Amino acid sequence: MNDQPLYALTAMTGPEASSTRTVVVGVAEFPWRVLIILIISLVTGLLPAMAVWMLVGVWAVAFLALWMAAAVWLFHGRTQSGLRVRNYSALLNRQRAILNEFMLGPSIVQVPRNDWRLIEPGSMPSRPLQYPAGSFEDPTSTIQQIFD
Repeated sequence: MNDQPLYALTAMTGPEASSTRTVVVGVAEFPWRVLIILIISLVTGLLPAMAVWMLVGVWAVAFLALWMAAAVWLFHGRTQSGLRVRNYSALLNRQRAILNEFMLGPSIVQVPRNDWRLIEPGSMPSRPLQYPAGSFEDPTSTIQQIFD
């Protein structure tokens, strides 16, 4: 009978542990995800590379290498700012984004493009906010006040 305890590796190593596994191929060491992406991009890039071979000959090998590098950048790389989401997710989010609209409860609010709004904190400040009269009517006067 086996009386050894059963360990839950995910709880011990964390959910991101599988993404940090590496594989050694020849003299190169890749993360596991990069290796899978490279294999899939090699298979999917063969048909376009054969079409490019008919046009430019040996340079189709360079096309295939660029195809694989683009796949790694797209599916393994992360954005360098903000939430550091994967590049393909950032591209999809940028495409699906609705500009100048936001939802306030169940209603959709249109944000006018040329209208200047003043955003204040929702709670009461410790002292009342004082704004100079007429400072938000003209954008150039606001800029002058900031840089004077």
